[in-house]
Amino acid sequence: MSGNQLIDVDEADALVLEENLEKLRSNCLIINKGLNIISIKSNQSELKIKPLINETNKLNLYKSNIDNILSIVNEVKDYSSIIANYEQLLINPNNLNKLGTAKFIKKLKDCDLLYEQLNQSDKFIKFKGLMNSLVSSIKLGELNLKTYFELSLNKNSKSFDPQKLISSNKPFPFLSNNAIQDYKLILNYFQEKNQPINNILTDNRSKLIVDSMAILEPFTKNSAIDNKKFYTKSSNGIINYSEALICFITNENSLIQEIYGNDNIENFKILNKIFEISIENYEKVIKNLTNLVESNKVRLGMLIFEVVESLEMILKNINVENKIFYNQLSNLLEQTRLFAQTILTEYILYVDRRYSELQLSPNESTVCDTTIDLTNKLIDLASYRNQLLFIIRDLRTGSWIPTDNTKPEWFASFTSIRGTKATQLDHKDPKNILSSYISDSLDGILIGLEVKAKSSIKKSAIGFYLLLNFLKVKTIVENSILKKLLLNIGYERLGKIEKRFLGIFLDNWKKIASYLMDITVINSSTAGSNNLSKEKETIKEKFKKFNDEFEELVKTHKSFNMKNDPDLKNYIYKEITFISPLYLRFYNKYGTGDYFKHTEKYVRFTPKEFDETLKSI
Repeated sequence: MSGNQLIDVDEADALVLEENLEKLRSNCLIINKGLNIISIKSNQSELKIKPLINETNKLNLYKSNIDNILSIVNEVKDYSSIIANYEQLLINPNNLNKLGTAKFIKKLKDCDLLYEQLNQSDKFIKFKGLMNSLVSSIKLGELNLKTYFELSLNKNSKSFDPQKLISSNKPFPFLSNNAIQDYKLILNYFQEKNQPINNILTDNRSKLIVDSMAILEPFTKNSAIDNKKFYTKSSNGIINYSEALICFITNENSLIQEIYGNDNIENFKILNKIFEISIENYEKVIKNLTNLVESNKVRLGMLIFEVVESLEMILKNINVENKIFYNQLSNLLEQTRLFAQTILTEYILYVDRRYSELQLSPNESTVCDTTIDLTNKLIDLASYRNQLLFIIRDLRTGSWIPTDNTKPEWFASFTSIRGTKATQLDHKDPKNILSSYISDSLDGILIGLEVKAKSSIKKSAIGFYLLLNFLKVKTIVENSILKKLLLNIGYERLGKIEKRFLGIFLDNWKKIASYLMDITVINSSTAGSNNLSKEKETIKEKFKKFNDEFEELVKTHKSFNMKNDPDLKNYIYKEITFISPLYLRFYNKYGTGDYFKHTEKYVRFTPKEFDETLKSI
């Protein structure tokens, strides 16, 4: 029973479960039907809502775009205001003076930076008006900066007379520190933009130098020189012209270093541009003067030494590393130096020509004006000592004396170099070479006079005439630059000429002295001779000849009128007193009356009278 009860319970539960499941199926069908209805309704709603959503999304996008555009417009508006301010600032030239160069350039750089920023942004590229306005402002600002630069340079670079400043020992005008700082900023600004404006500076400074040098140039022209007169030292303006150019070179070199720094290579480029025209003009001046000298070497020859001096001065102030100008002017100097060597020969030939034109009277006994003039011209030439040492440095001794048919007449007669140590000197030393040239020139002056005198003056006067002029020339030499240039060997050569002329002067005295000297030979050769009367006749003849020729010599010497030249008189007296002891010896032996009677007929002077007569000359 109990088992039946259990079955009943299970069945009952199954029935209940089945009923519940049936209900669940029924409810599920109802739910499913409801969901289907909901699905249908949802699909219908979606179809109706989707267009609204799309419109909403579009409106949101439009709103976002409008917001972006408004943001850009506001930003453009802000930049437009900034650019407008820059434009107002940069296009007005007066603002540069108000702000100052540094601040003005700072504004320009700000504009440049702004342009770079805007140009890299896609949103501003389409605003061409804005960009064009900015570019225009920058360009106008740069134009104003360039204009200011040019006007400032013109104001600070006015031409002037360089000689006035040089004469008063005043420096050439130099830019102020403020101007230099301004120019550095301006030049650097354009350099950084790859738009260098160095040409504005170089053109301006070049014009300043060219215009200023043009004031001095007329003084170097042919019209400033009298071709009919011998050139007077420093009468041409080439030295002043060169000194002015040197001052400009020094000035500009300092200025360029201040502005550009110490980059020599770049500085040389700038300096070369500045001085290009001035150096060309300088070369023209040099060549014109050289041509002028060549047209009249005799009278204008010494001017070439000032040309050489000028070129040397310029080269010392041009940096060797600046090869363009240095090499250019070095070549010109070498050409001028070689030409100047011909002037040395020209002077030697000029001496010869002057003597060929000289007219001397037979009784000439005064200082020769031609000789003195030639000596003074040699001094004028020697006053260019430094230039001569430079010019003569590679010449061979004596090479200035022509060897062709123009060889001077005096050279064949005598040259003082023979028999001296001059040939043993170091002829690579310019000082020795110059000494040789001076000595050769003095040979020409003095031996040339000798050649002329021997063909014109009576024999008894030649010696005195030569000695007189030699002593005058020697005095001039010893009181001039020639004394220093001759050196010891030069004085040795001069001494040889003195000895030569003194020998010529003493020839007549030696001749009459021979009458006194020969008696020694006579006595020795006739010792023990019984022909005493013949010997006495010989002695009488010797006294007669001596007396006659002595008196003639005294007369001739007194005609020379040496009263106004005590030094010359003493010099001559000293040289002729050698005859006094000879006469005393001769007189003591034959003139005292012991040798023959009536000595008064043959002996005209006692030793005392003889000495007094010598002193009276």
